[in-house]
Amino acid sequence: TFILNCTDTIPGDRLLIVGSGEELGEWEPVNGTRFATDKFMYPMWNCTVPLPAGKTVTFKFCIGRPSENPDVYSDVIWEGHMGNRELRVSRSTKKPQYLEEVFCLPGDYKGNVADNKVPFFSSMHSQEFQDPEFCSF
Repeated sequence: TFILNCTDTIPGDRLLIVGSGEELGEWEPVNGTRFATDKFMYPMWNCTVPLPAGKTVTFKFCIGRPSENPDVYSDVIWEGHMGNRELRVSRSTKKPQYLEEVFCLPGDYKGNVADNKVPFFSSMHSQEFQDPEFCSF
């Protein structure tokens, strides 16, 4: 389950996760998985994506602006992250993984980061850090 804080949408926009593998749309926004929110949750959005156990997936978040043609977006706004994100999916199918992130447009972050690129915000909410599979020392 992905939980994303995003205030950069306008009514009608679709917040998406797009990435490697069929589950994430093979990098095609129109095939990506949509996030959901409502007036009580906003600006928090969430989606659950079944991912292959034990694999590493790469992905990004984007905003799709719908067009009259449901097979394309009139505009796709990719997050301003410094590259693709990665997630190593647990081998255990019994422990759900929750990944909480922040969506940032290019230029939103004004900190001391080389080339004013947006840092990678991530906090894992699961037992994975206690699992030797995910520990590295």
